Amino acid sequence: MRAFTASHSAALTHCNAWLADDARWLDAPRPGTTLGIQKHGLMQAEVDGSDAEGSEKAHDAVGAFRPLLDEVAMLGDTIAEVSLAWSPVADEGRELARGEGRGAYARLQPGEVGGTADLCVLAVAESKAYVVDYKSWAPGVDVDAREQLRTLALFVSRAYGVEEVEVRTGLMGESEGKWADVETFDYFDLEQIAVERAEQLARPIGPPVPGPGCRWCPHRADCAVARAAVDALADTVPAEMLARSHKLSLDVVDDAHMEWQLAMIPLVLARTEAVLVATKAYAERKQQAGTPAVFADGREYTNQPTTVERPALEELGAIETIRDYGAEGAIRMSTSWDALDKEIGKEKAGELRRVLHDAGLTRSRVQDSFRARKTPEMKSAKKRGKGRAS
Repeated sequence: MRAFTASHSAALTHCNAWLADDARWLDAPRPGTTLGIQKHGLMQAEVDGSDAEGSEKAHDAVGAFRPLLDEVAMLGDTIAEVSLAWSPVADEGRELARGEGRGAYARLQPGEVGGTADLCVLAVAESKAYVVDYKSWAPGVDVDAREQLRTLALFVSRAYGVEEVEVRTGLMGESEGKWADVETFDYFDLEQIAVERAEQLARPIGPPVPGPGCRWCPHRADCAVARAAVDALADTVPAEMLARSHKLSLDVVDDAHMEWQLAMIPLVLARTEAVLVATKAYAERKQQAGTPAVFADGREYTNQPTTVERPALEELGAIETIRDYGAEGAIRMSTSWDALDKEIGKEKAGELRRVLHDAGLTRSRVQDSFRARKTPEMKSAKKRGKGRAS
């Protein structure tokens, strides 16, 4: 059996080197900070009435998120911390346990892989389920759990026999909770995810490939690629800083950790910005040569410049026109369409935008837009696959 859980999905899409040692995955401590674990425990207690303890910070975060929990709990029967098993060969799933987390994976059968949904809401009569994954969050922090949610959607659909699964990330801040990455997968989407995961698990053990999953990998301490990545920072981050036991985290442990983070962040940002510039330049060179850079899944990473338009307040008549629409509150040193939307509503702001554009009272600039885009062949193949399934 190859050890794999839904939370490792992001790693799976980048690297199979960690699959060489199953036991290290199953024995690895649960990823996440102490505060994050407390939040998960308190949220589970909210649903199933179990006992849980947490700091004041954790209780505040759960209290802020409770209205959202009530919102989704009304959609069906709720199950907290449900562990599931899936067989890539048979494409069948089953429920392992409730409330046991990773401990339930000891009951996985040969050939099965497991995953645990923080919250599952079953609406069996509608053949639909809802899956929520909780994540600690702070304003300005990007949290991406989409691959994990895709895997959980598959596991839930196979375990409970539902044909549609809606997933969402529950972002839990100190005093604010909100939803992110809300997406619904139908029968055809779930079939596609099953194929993807089976293919990924069947890939041969290969050389390590750096990616988002590296942060959770139990091999990272002795991974040659990980060491090389750290070495690459040597010209930006002093070696003595890298040697310390601190890590960049949302949960600041003490004053020394705070000082270290404040010193580290600008260094890492400078390096990553330089790496991003170099990466985009590489992609642009390939695009201009007629051989676009291609991701492992076939998507092409290309630049398709977009034109960005803004109201030109320096033009005679622009401010007067905006005032005529009652949007003077959006005028500062400059303004944007978003500011106008908030001031007078999208419909009226849309009309104002057309008036300003037609009168030549806007200014435009072209900016780069690098994205991984599906090729026409990939889109056609997906349509053909849905046609055959129907």
